[in-house]
Amino acid sequence: MTEHNHYAPPRTEVRDIPVGTPLDGEPFNPEGRTCPAAAGWNWYGVAWRLFKAQPLAWWGALLLTFVLLVVVSMVPLLNLLTSVVFPIAMAGLGSCAHSLMRDGRFEVSQVFDGFKRRPGALLLAGLLYLLIMMLSMGVVFLFSSASVMAMFLGSMTERQMAMHQVFSAGGLMVLGYFAAMALAMSTIIFSPYLIHEQNVPVPQALMMSLKASFKNVPASFVWFLSYLLWAVVATIPLGLGWLVLLPVIVITGYVGYRDIFHGTAPSKGI
Repeated sequence: MTEHNHYAPPRTEVRDIPVGTPLDGEPFNPEGRTCPAAAGWNWYGVAWRLFKAQPLAWWGALLLTFVLLVVVSMVPLLNLLTSVVFPIAMAGLGSCAHSLMRDGRFEVSQVFDGFKRRPGALLLAGLLYLLIMMLSMGVVFLFSSASVMAMFLGSMTERQMAMHQVFSAGGLMVLGYFAAMALAMSTIIFSPYLIHEQNVPVPQALMMSLKASFKNVPASFVWFLSYLLWAVVATIPLGLGWLVLLPVIVITGYVGYRDIFHGTAPSKGI
């Protein structure tokens, strides 16, 4: 029988970065869980540890993604389709993060994994995202243009009413526009990972991403406030801090996805 040494220093299991942790066997929660508000801050910590595990590889992956999006934006008549390719790019970066968490490393070439697995579904998700954005902007444009035309073409009474409407509703129009954009972003922020990893149908993936975003508004708000703080810090050293912050921001998207849909808090590993 082994005797306990009362004079030995205490031993505590410390789980830091989830690099090399098996992921494929983790349970998947289609509804997504509600994370605490502090999770928005913790996602940056996990993303930072994932970045520093392979910084050169992350810079290479982001560079390839940037080149891909720039090439698409330069093609005539296809520059509007950058948003359509966006989910494919995010799926590739998510594949990089997934391999790093599971195997302890990833290859830069994995940034193209979005073209290898369900590219049609990812393109469809991007197309629906583009349509949602265009519809939102179209509604705001029609509402504002109708009021402006009445200011110049209507009668004196109509002009006065239109002018009053424009100035009084201007703030609401701006808020409505940003609300519509936030709605569109909520549908696409997690859907590439759901489509690429879980084979979720496109419409369902968009709705799951939207619902998960609404469930985690406090965490998203803390994430945004944390971004403002880190953006100031990254800008101070001649903007060089963005070489670290930009990949970390990208990685937080996948970290948030794992936390919400796989029910594992970042502080305990993913």
